[in-house]
Amino acid sequence: MTEHVVTFTGVPRAKAPGDLSKLAELGLAGGHMVKPDRRHVKKSDGSAVAWLTTGKDLRPLFARLVEAFPRTGLWPVVATGLGDIGRPWLSGELDDPREPGGDAFDVLKRYGGHHINALAPAVDTIPPLDLAMPYPFTSLLVVPVVRPADVPRQLRWLGACNRFMTGEDISAVLRSWEDRYGAVLIEMGFASMRVVAAAVPQDPDSFEALLLEHYVFDYDVVDQIIMSEERHRQLVKQGKWEFWWD
Repeated sequence: MTEHVVTFTGVPRAKAPGDLSKLAELGLAGGHMVKPDRRHVKKSDGSAVAWLTTGKDLRPLFARLVEAFPRTGLWPVVATGLGDIGRPWLSGELDDPREPGGDAFDVLKRYGGHHINALAPAVDTIPPLDLAMPYPFTSLLVVPVVRPADVPRQLRWLGACNRFMTGEDISAVLRSWEDRYGAVLIEMGFASMRVVAAAVPQDPDSFEALLLEHYVFDYDVVDQIIMSEERHRQLVKQGKWEFWWD
């Protein structure tokens, strides 16, 4: 199997969110617009929040869109779904836009992190990150944002609704991890998310503080999926950050 490598040379940024009406100018065609379902979302105006495409092997497209992101403002996210790719992306299971929910510290304190006195310190330098993609994936979201962390907010994502967390809440934490560790959102599903981080704190106390942030943010993935605190520790240290909300 051919391995594709996508290199991030710092946290990706665009000057402005991209324009989904100009997909054809980027050579993108044959997909579906992702829209909240107006039958369930009273405030939705029916506007598209992303574009979804499928294919046999979308790794080259992912790499091309990552490279072009600073000028296009369209961030690619590997898409999975519940049962199939339809839910939530083609079923409209996306929520109303919410008021800003505060920064990462506020969000973590609000959702169970009453014992968090401060966020884990940032690394001094965020190194380049080489993301190896050894296996093809067949579905890709293209989302108009300024930075990858804004994707859950833009999508009005409901993946953590059982914890009463909104897409805005999720984005607040991801923005902080982007800034501190070069952590980049690369995959989303019905209630799951995958992030790759360029660096983590090397100081033991600082690393433990980051682990606590992860557990407050999403204890389900540790308690029900990974089912091993040591394995979770290894994945966080390797920059392979997996999240899943029951």
